[in-house]
Amino acid sequence: VTQEAGEKVAKMMDGGSLPAGVRIMAMREVVEQHAGDAPRLGELYVETPDAMEVDGTGEGGKMKGMIYRPHLGEALLRQGVAARKYVQGTYHLSSYNIREASISGNTSEADAEQRSRIILFGREDQNRAVEGDLVVVKLYPKEQWRNFSDELANDDADEDDEKQDKQPEEPDAKKPKTEDALEVVPTGYVVGILRRNWRPLCGSVEHSYSGGDSALIVPVDRRMPKVKVRSQRLKELVGKKVLVAMDTWSRNSVYPWGHIVREIGSSGDKESETEVLLLENQIPVEKFSDAAMACLPAADWHVTEDMIKNRWDLRDRVVCSVDPPGCTDIDDALHCRELPDGNYEVGIHIADVTAFVRHDSTLDKEAAVRSTTVYLVDRRIEMLPSLLSGNLCSMRGGVERLGFSVLLTMDAEGNVLDQKYGRSVIKSSCAMTYAEAQDRIDASRALLKKNKKVTDPVNVSLLDLAKIAKSLRKRREAAGALSLASPEVKFKIAEATDEITDVSVYEIRETNRMVEEYMLLANIKVAEKLLQHFPQCSLLRRHPLPSKESFEPLIAAAKSIGVDLDTSSSKALNASLDAAAARFQSSDEYTGTLLRILTTRCMTQAIYCSSGSVASSEFLHYGLAVPIYTHFTSPIRRYADVVVHRLLSAAIGYSALAPALQSSARIDAIASVINERHRAAQYASRASINLHTVLLFKDKPATAEGRILRVMKNGIVVLVPKFGVEGTVNVGADGEGGGEEWVYDAVGQRLWKKGSAEEKFEVAGR
Repeated sequence: VTQEAGEKVAKMMDGGSLPAGVRIMAMREVVEQHAGDAPRLGELYVETPDAMEVDGTGEGGKMKGMIYRPHLGEALLRQGVAARKYVQGTYHLSSYNIREASISGNTSEADAEQRSRIILFGREDQNRAVEGDLVVVKLYPKEQWRNFSDELANDDADEDDEKQDKQPEEPDAKKPKTEDALEVVPTGYVVGILRRNWRPLCGSVEHSYSGGDSALIVPVDRRMPKVKVRSQRLKELVGKKVLVAMDTWSRNSVYPWGHIVREIGSSGDKESETEVLLLENQIPVEKFSDAAMACLPAADWHVTEDMIKNRWDLRDRVVCSVDPPGCTDIDDALHCRELPDGNYEVGIHIADVTAFVRHDSTLDKEAAVRSTTVYLVDRRIEMLPSLLSGNLCSMRGGVERLGFSVLLTMDAEGNVLDQKYGRSVIKSSCAMTYAEAQDRIDASRALLKKNKKVTDPVNVSLLDLAKIAKSLRKRREAAGALSLASPEVKFKIAEATDEITDVSVYEIRETNRMVEEYMLLANIKVAEKLLQHFPQCSLLRRHPLPSKESFEPLIAAAKSIGVDLDTSSSKALNASLDAAAARFQSSDEYTGTLLRILTTRCMTQAIYCSSGSVASSEFLHYGLAVPIYTHFTSPIRRYADVVVHRLLSAAIGYSALAPALQSSARIDAIASVINERHRAAQYASRASINLHTVLLFKDKPATAEGRILRVMKNGIVVLVPKFGVEGTVNVGADGEGGGEEWVYDAVGQRLWKKGSAEEKFEVAGR
């Protein structure tokens, strides 16, 4: 602080003077005084007097020599939003153009609930907002509205370090632009930020660094801004990954200032890059505390007769589990047996995690913080200690386990005639991979074709399960459930060296779909049961209806290849996709898959919520086309399922429901944390796949066919199905094709070199 500020503090204290031994020092003095003992202390000090100027009196314009407008104060922002002078929303950067961002907000004077995109073009209009900030935006006049540019821009290389303190040219957003626009949408600029989303960032020293004590750190997350830092160690950090914190962002600096927190490791090193993706997604990697581990049973725990007294004894059922290769955290197992009346008893048995994880115990609290197991290519970060996840809770073959079972009476067409729920004891006859189960089913069908009898009890059960599952799937699809696609791959890892040796498309078998059908059915039935007993505090999983805007890229891409998609409902959309797949079946089968991949990307994300926090009409799960849904079937790896188990246990009268779980607000708070952790786990998993793909091809490039997902003015987005790799390819002056002139057809989604009929790009093209 300054001497003047220190004197003011002293006057406010008793006696009008500082306590003995306390003196006032400027931060610069502290840094200089301890520089000898702590040479890196200076890296933490950033002196920017005009750091986060706020114009608390009015809207204010951009002062001469400044790059950005001042931010308005919180009171003015909230007043402006309430008066509909401004629009509030979460800031998101474009996936393909870092110079374009948007928020979703209400711009309609007639309908206060209607939301639309508002585009923010260029640095000045984005006004120091970063991905995830809660911002307040002022709209431009309608004559200045336009649409996204449909251009690729992966870097802001036009703003090099020497240009940082110079005022950029007036952005194009101020000028009416109607050419090439299919439809104009509102545009605006940020006038203030209500909630910052600043977080520690992983990055590396910009490749253009040539010396000195200041440089730009380029974040691995391209949605975040570069960060200016000062350090005497910059030369040592070239080629390294570092963790950097943003400290301040003044109006006269293109980029925020920050400091290096620590060095992570060498760029390209698998362990360093894995740590980066975990840090970026804020994945908890700390060991479980001693207090949490003390909640665990002994390693030699086993089912006792006393435990069986209060449970269904289902050890006589022919139960089996079907999972991916190498799976040790086996959440679920199935059985099916024919009843005397020709119907079937189908058992869906789920690991009884809550028998070991008591509500509000230290272990429960730490599991709630993690919320989910995070699966990376070469490891997993578990929600529960391995004694539970890989042993005592896991439905391993040949051992007795505590379960939470859903027993369904069904006919051969998959109609549920009766359902029961209960805590149980089971003994799995066999733990199989999807491939092993498929081999059993195929071999059994071959025997039946030869009029031979299938005698193996496990095979008999699998045959009946597969038969009924087909009926279940057919009924779901007829109701409008979407059949989507994503480019999933699997890696081959050498055990001796722990190195990736190959990657290939993940094969989906009938057995994958079979297990999926029963998990979906159990989740639906449990959701129905919960809502009957706890209409205000059930934990549900809903999938909101996608907005009209979100379907626009899909509709445009489909139309460019002659396909008209009906997006009026999930049923209509699925029928359109099926028709398109049938149309291309003989000429190009993968085109149908591409359309399903693009459809997947239009979807809003499914989220957890409390039944008391939303209207019953919003319980809908759009993708599954069911009115109500939850997650019950994976409590070893999802905390949501743990909560649902406790609710179901109370619903069937097995145990009392903790008061905390009887509150809709409390369930919603739990759901909010789970949603956040679930998203982070998904991002970390994808990042791990990308990392290992890069490492695999780092020293041995490969050639494979790519398919075009999207065509833009100056480039294309390409998917390589064989490897699940996706990326952008620039064309024209900044990319392939040199400075040749390219012609872009926005409506037809085509791009071709002028004067060349052969060099062209179009959606689904190779």
